[in-house]
Amino acid sequence: MEIRYLRYFQTIYQQESFTKATDALFISQPALSKAMHELEAELGITLLDRHRRPLMLTDAGWVLKEFIQNVEIQQRALINTLDDLKQGEGGTIHIGLPPLVSSTMVVDILAQYRQWHPKITLTIQEVGGKEVIPVRKEPLDAVIPWTHRYAKQARLSWADLDGDPLLLYGEDYALFDTILDQCVQHHATPEIMQTSSQWDFFGRMAAAGLGMTIIPRSLCHRLVSPTLCIMPLDPTVDWSVALVRPVHAYPSHAMEYLWELIRTMTL
Repeated sequence: MEIRYLRYFQTIYQQESFTKATDALFISQPALSKAMHELEAELGITLLDRHRRPLMLTDAGWVLKEFIQNVEIQQRALINTLDDLKQGEGGTIHIGLPPLVSSTMVVDILAQYRQWHPKITLTIQEVGGKEVIPVRKEPLDAVIPWTHRYAKQARLSWADLDGDPLLLYGEDYALFDTILDQCVQHHATPEIMQTSSQWDFFGRMAAAGLGMTIIPRSLCHRLVSPTLCIMPLDPTVDWSVALVRPVHAYPSHAMEYLWELIRTMTL
């Protein structure tokens, strides 16, 4: 079905006359009549009641008219959507956050972004990552059971971890490497009892006396339990929060706005 034939048909029912349609389309009446006969032959049904004045549509003609109108509505919607995308006021951003980040400081950023750009859809998935573009950092603290032999100390050295059961994030998280690197530097070989992606699970495990864990300070203070002790590590090691964006990814306007907002709020 040729698009121009649909345009011809649309003009005919709008003008209610072949003669007026030919003037609007700047084609001859024989050419217009031939085009309509070809369209009807292709569809296998009559679209125009040529014996009525003014020209009338058959039932099939009304169906085709509604189809064309729906196409026009969808076309306008498409244009508006693309305009929104060009202006950064539409689209979808897929955000990957480690569990450590998703439960802490990102909430304010995403809330502000949602307020400024309500038409943009944000989808969030928890992932681990090791590519670092520093935005914020905070110290790592140890979380240990109150019955642990080091519980009364003011600080915990990395060397103290030697031989102790340790609860860690999995190997695909940057924090895993950070902690084990410190253990190697201080000649400590902890016993890795459990890996997970859930910091609150580590807290429950430690409260049950099943090992210690090391997590960012802001998360430590969210663990409320009388059976836990939280203490700084010596030497202090910072956990870095990072923005990660593929270098060769399509730079949508929506993502650029989010990127700029995060840089502004974290300076």
